[in-house]
Amino acid sequence: MPVSSQHIGQFYNQPVQEVTLSNQSGMSVSILTLGGIIRCLHVPDSDGELKDVVLGYDSLADYAKDIHYMGAIIGRVANRIEGAQFNFNGETIQVDGNAYEGKHCVHGGRFGYHHRVWQIARVDETGDEISLWLVLEDADGEEGFKGNVEVSAKYTLTNTNQLRLDISASSDIASPMSMTAHSYFNLNGHESGSINNHLLHIPSDHALQQKLDRIPNGEIVSVRHTAFDYSLG
Repeated sequence: MPVSSQHIGQFYNQPVQEVTLSNQSGMSVSILTLGGIIRCLHVPDSDGELKDVVLGYDSLADYAKDIHYMGAIIGRVANRIEGAQFNFNGETIQVDGNAYEGKHCVHGGRFGYHHRVWQIARVDETGDEISLWLVLEDADGEEGFKGNVEVSAKYTLTNTNQLRLDISASSDIASPMSMTAHSYFNLNGHESGSINNHLLHIPSDHALQQKLDRIPNGEIVSVRHTAFDYSLG
């Protein structure tokens, strides 16, 4: 299972690498140290033809100005923090108001994990799989969040054409953490147009209702017979 790495540019004077993992079937995934971004994911279709099934940009400059968090790891807190502040252990914590004209904190702030350069810890090859480990030191006070946090992201590609991402974090004090990955997929290939022929199944009967600025209002509502009903029932 080969692995390759190349320097693709700088982000705020920090070098950014692109690491590509490949398996015996020709499947490959390219990951940027900027944001842990999955830039390309070439997968063989039923005819054995390789197609890139994730959306991404051609240049590092495009990722630097991207507002859609394309393919990145999101943290410390994914989604929205209303008013860019929250109460934690009796203290009001003010965080970066990076969206909605500065009113709310979205996806960890302006320099959340999507706009941080991660470090390559190691590459492991065991049996029928290969793994890339990226690590990030998130210091106390970054974007207003408290505590020093160590984050690890492990990308694993197998010879059975599986891609896994395992994310873990530890903090030296109690701190809210809510991370996710933010890839956009088109299983027909990213240049093939609409995804209207895709079938999506989400085994959930309810969702959080939203108020202005897409902030949950605390109400749990049924998704049956709405645009959010993906139960296939």
